[in-house]
Amino acid sequence: QQQQQQQQGGRAADFGQCWVCRQDGACVPCAFCEKSACSACLQQCERCQYTFCAFCSTPNYDRPWDRVFCLSCNEAESRASKFKQASPPQGLGLVMPAQQYMLTADGAAPSYAHAKLY
Repeated sequence: QQQQQQQQGGRAADFGQCWVCRQDGACVPCAFCEKSACSACLQQCERCQYTFCAFCSTPNYDRPWDRVFCLSCNEAESRASKFKQASPPQGLGLVMPAQQYMLTADGAAPSYAHAKLY
């Protein structure tokens, strides 16, 4: 059981005071700040699967459903999301490979037979 907790980034629960809500009870250290938090104040990062307190995790609303990420994974997810948004949209016309724009070895115009319509 300890090995499974270590693989998931968790630690065994100790009795103490949650540093988020100040309630006494079973607490687990946050994987980022290592302060103890109760189960109501802990959230699991969707990307790395480690457990974080409410201050070291953040909700993400980039999709139609809510997701929770730790601060590090949220930044990585945000960069990935911006990269996807910056990609050219598909379905806007004729797309041809770069080599199709060059003249052939004999100086003839390129063939557009391999162009794809999206």
